[in-house]
Amino acid sequence: MLKDTPTMITFSTDDLDAAKQFYTEKLGLDVDDSMPGMLQLKVPGNTVMLYAKKNHQPATYTVLNFTVPDLPAAMRELEGKGVVFERYDLPDIKTDDNGVVDYGAMKIAFFNDPAGNNHAVLEMTAR
Repeated sequence: MLKDTPTMITFSTDDLDAAKQFYTEKLGLDVDDSMPGMLQLKVPGNTVMLYAKKNHQPATYTVLNFTVPDLPAAMRELEGKGVVFERYDLPDIKTDDNGVVDYGAMKIAFFNDPAGNNHAVLEMTAR
């Protein structure tokens, strides 16, 4: 029944203005704010909606993964716009000095939006 139905990604924020600024100015996305209480992030292949929620709790998982051809270059560009990459030294996840986790076929770097939702940029590597 649902196999041919388009899907939509949704997640919450506690501050739509801060979210709009972050996604447009720091990530460079086009954002549609024409619906009251919501933002639509313009990304290829998906509809991504961000909605205001008074009792927002940041997602405890990675919400959006942006696949890039050159992870170090993408990280430099994002850091230049003020994006801060997370550093982890946990039993199940460790970043290198640059904030990158190497999973073999994929290298990934994590960052948070102003509401604390976790996102990532990743590069698929041939191994």
